[in-house]
Formats: sequence, structure tokens, C-alpha cells
Amino acid sequence: MANNKIKNDYVLYSINVEDTQAVAIDTIDRDLTDREIRNVEKRLGDYLPNWFDLLEMAINDVVEG
Repeated sequence: MANNKIKNDYVLYSINVEDTQAVAIDTIDRDLTDREIRNVEKRLGDYLPNWFDLLEMAINDVVEG
């Protein structure tokens, strides 16, 4: 392993309820109900591309070749 000071369990990206409600207000002009938020949570993985591919693209963007 490289000489990293960042702990392995450090979260690189997250989406919270505030983020979700902001998008809901922008797109449907209202807050989501608790039930709708839970259902959105269940569906996020359906719309998120393979995490390996996401990381590979980001790494390729930042690593000098």
C-alpha cells in the first residue's frame, strides 16, 4: 500500500436527504415524503453505473500518465 494518510474507511462521496430534497424541489417542485425518500434510496443503485467503472474514469482523469 502507498504512503496514504487517508484511512481506508474514509467516505469519498455520499448523497444525503438534503441533496435529494433539493433535486426534488428543482424537478418536481415539492419535497419528497419519507416513503418516497426510502424508495429513492432503494433505486439509486439501479441508476448508478458500475462503481468500478466510475472509479476507473475518475482515476484516469486525475492520474498523470
